[in-house]
This record gives sequence, C-alpha cells and structure tokens, in this order.
Amino acid sequence: MGICIWNDNNNTCIGLYDYVNTTRDATVKFTLQGYNYMGGEHTMSAYNYTTKKLSFVAIKVGTTERSLFTISTETWTQLNALVIPDKNTWEGLQYDQTDRADSLLNAGNNGQGTIFLTRLNPMVTSFSIFGSIVGSLLSAAYDTKSFKYHVAYKHGEDVFINIYNMAANPVALESSQKYSFTNIASRFSYASGPNHMYHHPKYNSIMGIVSLRDSHLPNPHNSVLTNITAANKEIRITGMNSDPRHVVTACVPDQTGAGYIYTITKFSDKLYCNTFSPYNNTCTKNVLINTPILALF
Repeated sequence: MGICIWNDNNNTCIGLYDYVNTTRDATVKFTLQGYNYMGGEHTMSAYNYTTKKLSFVAIKVGTTERSLFTISTETWTQLNALVIPDKNTWEGLQYDQTDRADSLLNAGNNGQGTIFLTRLNPMVTSFSIFGSIVGSLLSAAYDTKSFKYHVAYKHGEDVFINIYNMAANPVALESSQKYSFTNIASRFSYASGPNHMYHHPKYNSIMGIVSLRDSHLPNPHNSVLTNITAANKEIRITGMNSDPRHVVTACVPDQTGAGYIYTITKFSDKLYCNTFSPYNNTCTKNVLINTPILALF
C-alpha cells in the first residue's frame, strides 16, 4: 500500500493507494484545508520510509504563499509547517532515509538563477548549505545504497547531473557532468527532462522520465522511462513509454522487491495507473483510476 498526494478543490489530500493491485480509488487519511499541493515534475514532495514522515510543498489558495508541510503517516497528523521565503522555491526534495533531524535534502532556487543544495530539518527553520548550481532544476534522486544525491539541471541547452556524496564530511561534490541522450529512435527527439527521478531499490539504478517529440503525431510529446548512468554520462531511453500525449503526474518504483515501476498519467479527463517491468522493458498493465494522484511513495 503506497502513500499518495492529490488535490480536491481547495484542499490537499494525503492517503493510501494500492498501486500493486491497481485499485481505482485512493483512501483519504488526512486533509490539509485551504492549500493545494504544487505537484509538478521537480520533486516537490518526499517520504521518509524510516520515520514515516511525508513532506510536501503546498500553496495557500488565493495567495502566493508557499509552505513546506510535514505530516506523520503513523498518526495522520500535521507535525509542522515552514513558510518558504518569497521568490524562493523548494524542490528536488529527497529524504536520506535516516532518522537524523536534518534528513531532508533540498535543491531550492533563490529566484535569481542559482540552485542552493541544503540539508533541511523540516521540524524547525534550520538548514545547512552544501553546494550551489547555476541553472534550472529538472529533478533529483537519492541513492540509499551509495548515499549519493543526484541533481539534474539544465544550463543553457545542455543537461547536467551533479552527484554529491552525502556520507562524506563535509559533503563532497563527486562529479558534475553533461549527459547525453542515447537509444532514441529516429522519429523522436528530446523535448524535456529528466523529471520524476528516483532510485530503484531492486536494480540499484537511477531512473527518470523524459519527454520526447514525435514527428509522426500532431501533439508530439511521449513520456518514456530512462536509465541514468553516471559511468557513461548517458540518459538511455527504454521501451517503457506511456501512451502518446499522456502526461505523467507521479512515478514510484516498487517498494516490495518485485521490481516494477508505477506511473500515474493523465490524458484529457481520464486518469491511468500504469505498471512497467524493467525486466521485460514494457508496460504490463494500464488501468483507469479515479483519484488524480500527483505524488506516490
């Protein structure tokens, strides 16, 4: 049973969703009234499987005020809320899956084109900066086995990924490299991404979603899963793609050891839960659902 976030009119809903058996509806466990989860591609929520804490960025309805909320999924209660400074964004959120106070990693933008990498204590206004990047954030992922924080961003027209060794003291920038896209069929070209990045626990790999332009379609965007390999500095396109024109709103690797990847996609007014098998490099199940899920853990 997974944790999920969605918006219901002027409220943010947190609940449970069975993506393994692909039920049609999520079950509401907590409602944050008067705020909408900001969702998007840039990882604006994170879940700590160790402490059972969920943190996410939501905007106060009718205003520009954004806050980082943290709730417990054991008691389904709000633990804290931190107002984000005006013109700043807190994105690339990843928990390091420890119980240390500053276990939340953040790739926040100061509104002037600089991304600041920080360790954040979501229970108080306390953080430490361990790096900065000039560029625009795409997404981020944390490798729980090697203790490395992967931050993807664009600088000009190029895609770069910085890898930070979070086990080092102080935190060390291990690499900062431009990545190339490989295995793209001739009818397609790069449009955007990688977004919705994550670490796959079974295959111990960093993956993400890239949007491709399709020269054969009038609305030419196709979302496809990718393998991101630091050794080769490549983002390799796989055969695991959503139906054309579907927009990915959430993505999560299986947490039970089965190895599957689950995505939520939207097309027109319809919502789908898709099951992908990296072993077979294909989509194995595609089911209509009712809940407009924007984040999944």
